[in-house]
Amino acid sequence: MLEKLEILPVTVGLEMIAAYSDGLVYSRDALSITIEQIVSDMAGAFLKAKALALKADFLVPEIMPELLSKAYLQAQGLALAANFVDEKNIDIFIRKAVINATTLNSLINKDLNNENIENENPEESQTEDEKDEGSGDDAAAGLGSLFG
Repeated sequence: MLEKLEILPVTVGLEMIAAYSDGLVYSRDALSITIEQIVSDMAGAFLKAKALALKADFLVPEIMPELLSKAYLQAQGLALAANFVDEKNIDIFIRKAVINATTLNSLINKDLNNENIENENPEESQTEDEKDEGSGDDAAAGLGSLFG
């Protein structure tokens, strides 16, 4: 009806250049707030609150999946440290044994290579053999610690 009378809507607004309050002058940038900025601030606040709740072990539905996976990883680490084997973590122990065996194999090969080099120089090998006689018990204890 207003259109027939040629009365059209007008957008009226105040364009702020600056604002003054309690001795402070706020610029246009400080006064302009966009929807994108509000959404970004809200998302950041949510992520910070979620991180705080996770750190404090605060039980809310938003962080339960993270808390459950954190608890599972801690339980796996504890089982590995305590050498507790079951059907769910046997693959971890097999991998650990393979790593230990590989390490032991490389140490043995390294020692064998060093002995071959020492045998080529007999004067040096005699003095080092005398030194190594006292450390034989230490080497056996070190190998035992590889396998728990």
